[in-house]
Amino acid sequence: MTQLKNFRTQDGETLVMCVFYLRNFTASNISQSALDFFQKQMDTVRSAGLKTIVRFAYSDNETGKDASPSLVQTHITQLTPYLTKNKDVIALVQAGFVGGWGEWAYSTSFGNSASLSSQNLADRKAVVDKLLQAVPVDRTVAQATTARTTIPRSSIRTWLPIPTMCRSAARPATTRLRVLTARQRSAKCRCSTGRT
Repeated sequence: MTQLKNFRTQDGETLVMCVFYLRNFTASNISQSALDFFQKQMDTVRSAGLKTIVRFAYSDNETGKDASPSLVQTHITQLTPYLTKNKDVIALVQAGFVGGWGEWAYSTSFGNSASLSSQNLADRKAVVDKLLQAVPVDRTVAQATTARTTIPRSSIRTWLPIPTMCRSAARPATTRLRVLTARQRSAKCRCSTGRT
């Protein structure tokens, strides 16, 4: 706790990254003790006066096993009340769960990002869709890149338009607003009003 408080008071940091590894749950539901640990971590972040970026993953290497698509859906359902309860300290949720480090590559259950089948793409999209249901509507789900992870490049604009949005174009609780890709995080946007 002291170290977290020092991040804010001495270093001026207000945001911490919290990756929760679910390696013991690749074939079972998340245990209550693991859910309690998540809650304890959120309480600690809150007490330190910080906010967090949250990600869930099953392995911290390229050869680890992740859960099946159906079990990932169950895990997200289990986590939903905790994400809702702690939205005051959650800045955003990264679309983890898939592959090593939750970075959507090196997956045993969702395909290799270099060569994805239509089923792999559907399973990956289902993770994002489920996260959008689980994460409170006033919080963002961040994803490395939609083109590589959820849908074929040829149909990307039919699922999620990519151009960066300006404030004047944003509509609360829309999928387009809530899914934030790396490209959108780094791009500059020029609106007709001149505001970004």
